[in-house]
Amino acid sequence: MNKTALIVNPAAGRTSKKSINFALDFLRKNGFDISLFQTEKKFDATEISKSCLKDNFETIIVAGGDGTINEAIQPLIFSERRIGILPFGTANVLARELGIPLSLKKALKLLVEGKEKKVSAGEVTFLTKGERRYFLLMAGVGFDAEVVFSNNETIKKNFGRFSYLLTAIKTLFNFSQEKLDFTVEGEQFTGYSALISNSSHYGGNFKIAKAASIFEPELHLIIIEHNSTFDILRVAISALFKSHPAFEGLQFRIAKKIEIKGEAKIQLDGDFAGASPCTIDAIPNALIFLC
Repeated sequence: MNKTALIVNPAAGRTSKKSINFALDFLRKNGFDISLFQTEKKFDATEISKSCLKDNFETIIVAGGDGTINEAIQPLIFSERRIGILPFGTANVLARELGIPLSLKKALKLLVEGKEKKVSAGEVTFLTKGERRYFLLMAGVGFDAEVVFSNNETIKKNFGRFSYLLTAIKTLFNFSQEKLDFTVEGEQFTGYSALISNSSHYGGNFKIAKAASIFEPELHLIIIEHNSTFDILRVAISALFKSHPAFEGLQFRIAKKIEIKGEAKIQLDGDFAGASPCTIDAIPNALIFLC
């Protein structure tokens, strides 16, 4: 039988005892030797994944949102473990990117089919702390990360996915950032904010880097060159209408390595992760997903 771990975030927006029990029953009936693990606090999913590696679990299924998935995959890079998703989160951006249905029954059927795909990841090395973190969807530097940092749990609980919009509007008129230096494949740029995409989706069903793909070994970079509220707003409107932002004051590059000097907040897959200076590298064939 397939030795499988089911990591559940009980606090995720669409999690319920009924849905967890249904998933456990369905998977067991379809040949999965499954053990249930539930997170209680931030970074629990990372520690559970580490234990699963030591205990030789073959498949690790994460039931939660993009933040829980990001935590769970940190120890799994190049582990050759199969990773599944049950999209119990609010936005479920990774599930959309991988073509995983948001319906629980359909997502479970996809797991049983067992089709494997290798995906790329981004690796961020925080130079001040000497730590490494991985992302699957995007890294935000500057404004984007400031919004994530300011969007606390109380606001999320009260307003759900709309909390980001409310926090973004507030941040838009208070944002202040020192100029950053970017080195991209030998080219030099300056700017105040940036988005580094490993996928086409952003923040739900929105799109900014439409050509980016989680299956390709490269990152799509947008640098906002001016400390301009208007430019940030125009990029946001482009995402809303799924159109490629095209106006002066932006730099677009496709790269495998990006270096950022200067201090700015950084978010990874929708969660605050630290601050630059840092390096960001594309990591091909980093993980195996059931999709």
